[in-house]
Amino acid sequence: MASYHLSVKTIKRSAGRSATAAAAYRSASVSTGGPEIEAMRGVWAELQNHALELAGQVERVDHRSLEVQREEALSLGDTLKAEELDREPEQKLGPAANAIERRAQLVAEAEGRDYEPLTQRGARVHAVRQAKAMYAEMRERLDLARDAWAEAREGGLGHVSAGLAALRAAAGRQAKDLNPDEIKERLARIAGRGA
Repeated sequence: MASYHLSVKTIKRSAGRSATAAAAYRSASVSTGGPEIEAMRGVWAELQNHALELAGQVERVDHRSLEVQREEALSLGDTLKAEELDREPEQKLGPAANAIERRAQLVAEAEGRDYEPLTQRGARVHAVRQAKAMYAEMRERLDLARDAWAEAREGGLGHVSAGLAALRAAAGRQAKDLNPDEIKERLARIAGRGA
């Protein structure tokens, strides 16, 4: 259960300033604190994503709220991404539960079995992460199917053959693993065209 995040605490005190200067500093920080922190989060996200990339990890972080990310996805016409982002933020485990769950993961891995969360919070976080992973896999398969469909149609194949190519791509199988005649018959029955 990787938890890529940074917790930052700021204070609105000023060391060695007069009472008037300290009051002016606090007043100014109320109006600039939000943008300063947002900029700091952006820089941290860039550094963290670079480190994840160097470590060969595919995960990336986005410091922006889910709502902002969702609005961006909608503005780009990516309704699938917007749907994925239409959720509550992931609940944080906390240090104690995180340590318990990390140990449980290591034990499960060493024993060659699937990880099962030990805490209620761990179970909720695990379920959300599993759902996100499944959604990402479905999205990837859909993208593969779309690309295969477009390539097949551009190559002059008909709708059924292009559909078969898309199904093969989505299923992650090579053409030799599937019986094209059987699939054509099933598709024809589904479409109500006989056989």
